Amino acid sequence: MSKATLLKIINPLLAINVITQGVTGFTRDSIGERAFGIIHQRGGILLLALAFTHLVLNWSWVKTLFRRRRRTA
Repeated sequence: MSKATLLKIINPLLAINVITQGVTGFTRDSIGERAFGIIHQRGGILLLALAFTHLVLNWSWVKTLFRRRRRTA
């Protein structure tokens, strides 16, 4: 599977997960403790995995960005 295809899958999942984390964080008192544990805590682990994968897939862009900034500084 190509990097572009993986990013087309990971980016929306990452966005949905970030929104879900925010919503469950703000509505913790409204949802049960068990539901919070499943959605928010496990979602946090998934968020870290998705963010790490996103960073790995975009690493060449990150390196290019920092090299450009170092040259202009």
